[in-house]
Amino acid sequence: MDQPVRIDTEPPLVSIDPPPGLILGTITLSGTARDSHAGIARVALSTTGGTDFQELSLDNAGGWTYSWNTDSSPAGPAAVIVRAVDLAGNPSQVSVETTLARIPPTLVLEPRWSLGQQGKLNLIPGDAPLTKLVVQICELNSTGQCDTSEYVPADFPQAVTWNGTFAGERASTGEYAVTVTLSDSLGRTTSASARIVIHPDDPLPLIPTLKAFLNPLRSTPRPTATRGATQTVRPTATSTLESTPFSIATATPLQVLPTRPGVVTPPQNDHGWSIQNLLIPIFLVLFLVLLSSDPRPRALCRVADALQNLIHSQKEHYD
Repeated sequence: MDQPVRIDTEPPLVSIDPPPGLILGTITLSGTARDSHAGIARVALSTTGGTDFQELSLDNAGGWTYSWNTDSSPAGPAAVIVRAVDLAGNPSQVSVETTLARIPPTLVLEPRWSLGQQGKLNLIPGDAPLTKLVVQICELNSTGQCDTSEYVPADFPQAVTWNGTFAGERASTGEYAVTVTLSDSLGRTTSASARIVIHPDDPLPLIPTLKAFLNPLRSTPRPTATRGATQTVRPTATSTLESTPFSIATATPLQVLPTRPGVVTPPQNDHGWSIQNLLIPIFLVLFLVLLSSDPRPRALCRVADALQNLIHSQKEHYD
């Protein structure tokens, strides 16, 4: 009696584990090829879009692996194809798309600028997304201090700036090394170096401190002595310390506002000095000492002249 003949017309099942969207260097591809009827005859893989195929070996579970060195493949989009044929001659094929990365990120940094200016920065992404930017400003000696800032893509700056301090302390005159490092999602980095220069005549950070000490002199009322008819003396001195340029406006004269008619006796002449008045000559002596030792005389001279003008105006006021 004749036995029925079963004809296998079903193709084998082939799969590829999805590779990363961006590939750099060597990567291991994997997948399976199985056939529940006749069995697998052969499996091959192509990383050239089907131009060339490499034979694959299957393990007992029908799995396969392939080590792909992408450095020998052209950059850009790439198609990985796996083709299998069962013992009955039925073919099956699957493919996945990926991109071979070849273009790293680059950056352009202005090579040199002075404190108070900005170092222009141009960030150029490659074929992978940018992930981090690190700006480091250091003293030139190997054991010097550093100021480091990190940025995410949403906060990437267009220029490098610096306030001229390390941990809140003013940096001295000289040159400082700037290093900017840019990274992408594939772990590739690129760097650029520059110099920031602090000149001797750059603005000094002690001006705000001086202003804080002299602020009490702005509107200090002084008592008036009256005899007979009463008069009111309202102090309107508004000594102001300007920050740019270093100059101090002189105090305006006192205005005498009589409250009722009668004989007005001028206020008694008082030459006494308060603690606030004594601060002025103390600061003057201090700046004269600094003037003889600090390499930045021009800014100090302007401050000393301003203080002398303030002392002169105070004396005229009390005289």
